[in-house]
Amino acid sequence: MNVLETKIRTKIDKVFIKYAPSEELTELKEELIADLSEIAQDNINNNQAEDEAVESAFVHLGDIDELMAEFDEARKEETQEESKSADNIVKIGKFVIDDSKISYDNKVIIDENRVDFGSFLKVEDGSVDMGNGFFRVNDDGVSLGKEKIGNIFSRLKLVNNVQYDLSQINEVTINYKNDHIELKQSPNNQLIVKEYMSRNNDRYNLTSNSTGDGQLYIKQGDRPIMWHIHSRIEIFVPQKYAGKINVLNRNGSMFITDLNNELKLSVTASNGAISVENAVLTKLNLFCANGAIKVNNLTVSEANLISNNGSITGSNLTGEYTIKTRNGAIKTSMINGSGSFSSNNGSVKVDFNKVTGDINTYTKNGSIRLMIPEDSSVEFSLQSKMGIVKNKLSGAKMKVEAQGFIEGICIDNPQYKLVGKSDHGTVRLG
Repeated sequence: MNVLETKIRTKIDKVFIKYAPSEELTELKEELIADLSEIAQDNINNNQAEDEAVESAFVHLGDIDELMAEFDEARKEETQEESKSADNIVKIGKFVIDDSKISYDNKVIIDENRVDFGSFLKVEDGSVDMGNGFFRVNDDGVSLGKEKIGNIFSRLKLVNNVQYDLSQINEVTINYKNDHIELKQSPNNQLIVKEYMSRNNDRYNLTSNSTGDGQLYIKQGDRPIMWHIHSRIEIFVPQKYAGKINVLNRNGSMFITDLNNELKLSVTASNGAISVENAVLTKLNLFCANGAIKVNNLTVSEANLISNNGSITGSNLTGEYTIKTRNGAIKTSMINGSGSFSSNNGSVKVDFNKVTGDINTYTKNGSIRLMIPEDSSVEFSLQSKMGIVKNKLSGAKMKVEAQGFIEGICIDNPQYKLVGKSDHGTVRLG
């Protein structure tokens, strides 16, 4: 330490003697000593004496009380930023709820990708595991007990190929029990059903019948009792068909890709994931008892996506959506439209490119994150019983601000209402 720095350090200690010592204050003093030393040295280089150079440097400090007030304010903001994660956590006994997951007794049971109830039930992306692995449904099919599965579908052979004329059909119902089902666009004006199986037996093939009132029923054929067969079903829907199609599958995954129809499509899977990619439809209903739902690049007038146990995710969505899950997270992005998004146990994250109607979000146990453009024509209301509420839209006008509740508008005379409500969790807009 040279003589110049010693003089500055001694003087700075006298200036700060009335302030309580702290680690932050020590760091501030060291920064000031470095700055003052540099200024004083410049003064000496400009032919000032050393003592005069030090005094001139300290003139740059200005009002020390004002400096300390600014320092304290900055320290408070930093402390608040560091405590954000703690603010976002809600604890109820052994349950811990934060922005992205729910834990019980230090074990994550619900997050954005899975529902994990131990050996009883596990749902993760495209798989369902029940009874400690005794019953499994994944992308390779359905398995029971100790049966091993893996790359099953690549070995399946086409055993049945049926085409149907839908010109006089208003509604089609397709019912399978334990199959992997794929819905695609038909290359012609016929409804085509192709069955791929690990065993070839005519009695395993589908059966069908049509009624005079424009109804067509397609049903899975028999299945052997003593052993399990693997199967994959391809269903090709004609582009010009504008009626109703109902697809039911008890156990197995379902994939819907590249459909461009005016039809009304309903899909139900008791155990298994449902995935939709690149579709334009009039109406879409998806239901999973146990399984995840994924939708990407979807345009509809109206969509209902429901899972009892499983996450629901989606991106690039256009239309009006009702999305519900009992146990699981909801995560959607790039929405052009409106809708209702609710989870009993799980976080809800909704990101809008454009708002065209009312938006309602709710979770009993979990956090809510809402993203909308700053100029959205909405009046918003955010509420949390046991968590905190935040508005991060800089241009929003606040009407009511209270503990756990805020109201405001994005622009004057808004057209739509936006509601975010959580019983136990953080609610954030922006």
